[in-house]
Amino acid sequence: MELAGVPRFTSDSEERFLPDFTEGVERGLYLALLEMLDEGLLIVSDETILEVNSAACRLLERRYGDLAGRPLSELFASEQAFLAARARLFIQGQMRGSLHLAMPDGRQREMRFCAAARLRPGIHALILSPDILRDVREDASSVWPRLAAALDQALLVLDAEDRVSAANGAALRRFGLGREGLVGRSLSHHFAVSWPSAQGDTTVRLRMGADEACTARILPGPKPGWRLLLLNPARPMTGSSATTHGAVAEPASPGSRDGMDLCAELGKALGRDVLAVRFRPEWHSAPNGLPLAVTEIQWTHPRFGHLTGRDLLSGAGENVARLGDWLLRTACDEARRWVAAGIRFRLSVPVALTQLLDPKFPRQVESALKRAGLAAERLELVLESRLLDDRQGAVEGAVQTLADQGCQVAVDGFGQGNMNLLRLGQLPLTRVMIDSGMAPGGAVNARLLEGALGVAQTFGYEAVATGVDSEVRRVQMVDLGFPALQGPAIGRPLEPALFGRRHLRRT
Repeated sequence: MELAGVPRFTSDSEERFLPDFTEGVERGLYLALLEMLDEGLLIVSDETILEVNSAACRLLERRYGDLAGRPLSELFASEQAFLAARARLFIQGQMRGSLHLAMPDGRQREMRFCAAARLRPGIHALILSPDILRDVREDASSVWPRLAAALDQALLVLDAEDRVSAANGAALRRFGLGREGLVGRSLSHHFAVSWPSAQGDTTVRLRMGADEACTARILPGPKPGWRLLLLNPARPMTGSSATTHGAVAEPASPGSRDGMDLCAELGKALGRDVLAVRFRPEWHSAPNGLPLAVTEIQWTHPRFGHLTGRDLLSGAGENVARLGDWLLRTACDEARRWVAAGIRFRLSVPVALTQLLDPKFPRQVESALKRAGLAAERLELVLESRLLDDRQGAVEGAVQTLADQGCQVAVDGFGQGNMNLLRLGQLPLTRVMIDSGMAPGGAVNARLLEGALGVAQTFGYEAVATGVDSEVRRVQMVDLGFPALQGPAIGRPLEPALFGRRHLRRT
């Protein structure tokens, strides 16, 4: 397969790409299609670069003639690095990841890749793009503000000398400061700072003038010696406008509507047959994978209206454990019919923090699975990421116990809220859910999603894009590289029998 020798566009020339049809229309169209990709595309053999597009030339900082027809090993810093990469790509068949590539001036650059090995015997395709995580580490002044902008909580990025390197909009609004008055100045310029004195304490206290002090959690920063300060939310108003249960505080819960108490109403509903379980489908890029039934609880109340999912769990108060246990048992009982019919599937069920920390919960899971005849590895238990920083040792122990039982454990809301990424990386998780709507529209916002996806891949977790509510967003998430999608555009919640007929198949 010899494709070199066609006039190409290069970074140091005004010559534009013109497809060459002298050797046939099919080949000319093939080469023209390569130029439509924004990412760098390389067609390679096991040893040689056969063809590249202009985007690859720009990313690799070389002219077309310096790439096409040249040894593939020239893209790596050493022969050993080349052989290791070739084993990953062409022998092990790794489809996504990062490559450490050598630039002509001796620098090395991290690139994300998507690979299609063995297009035909000995011929492979590589799509290259800049590694957003590497960009974050090497250019905090540029990329970190964009990532911080996706957070609703106030965030400050401190350099090694405790100067404010970046601040998101929430921080500027909270302190009533302009960016020029905060960024670039020492933290102590505006605040009286009380750093933690006890080992393991990650809380810093800030006081600005005579105002009440606020607290922030210290997280690792984008460079050695740098730190992130994630400010705790402002103290909520007391009274009926806030509902607190354990570590969860929800302002203005649905239970406050019309002066009625949702928690008390749920307590009564759990004794009657008025709650319903529904299942939503998930799209997955693996065509032969087992279909997933995503569990959702629904309740139509004459005064509260139609409540679903997290609305109910967050407003359940002291009944949250009972509600969660009911949801797990009922979902498994419904799934028992699919098991009896010989259908192979996986089941995903949300779990509340109170459930997770209950010593009896592992036995409850085991009992529900046994009744359904469902193997533990077919059950996915989904936690909210914002709860993972509470009662750290207890949470980690509970998650590990579930993983030891064989269950899959996932985290919802990845990339949002007060989440310690280093700690998250130590948990035995299998998947993380990333809200596709956390960065709506635009190339910069797409990079935020791409960054969250890259972090998940770094930890070895499968990433699921949730909240996919349109065909446009579905295509965007697939293009970004998400292997799994959930949301209205994928399928609406259905009652169990109808879900089974539409989305499950016998094997």
